[in-house]
Amino acid sequence: MDRPSMQEREFGLKVKSVLDQAPVSANAQARLNTARRQAIARAAELQRRPVLVSRLAGMSHWLSEKWHEHPAAWGTGAAFVLAIAVGGWWQLQNQALGDADHAVDVQLLADEVPLDTFIDTRFEQWTNTPSTARD
Repeated sequence: MDRPSMQEREFGLKVKSVLDQAPVSANAQARLNTARRQAIARAAELQRRPVLVSRLAGMSHWLSEKWHEHPAAWGTGAAFVLAIAVGGWWQLQNQALGDADHAVDVQLLADEVPLDTFIDTRFEQWTNTPSTARD
């Protein structure tokens, strides 16, 4: 927040002096005393709060202010982060499925085939047929 200029400070002091000289009713004085006690209690509560909680509260307040100043920009940013997260999750899922398919292929190729398979005439027919007819 910007510091008040000299003119604003002088104006504030003039307003304060006029208000200090004005008579205050008993009801208004009681309400002012109640508000002052509540403000002091709130300040004492904030001082007792751990530093991390105070900083997080301040950061959430700042984010709330900025969100209301530019909701479209923040909404776009949130949508972008969500899209990145979903895309990353999808990529990990596809990679896991691909690894499983690859493992099956490796097992089939690395597995020892019984010698009877190569002697069997049906195997020879299957290997000599074009791949389009086999599928």
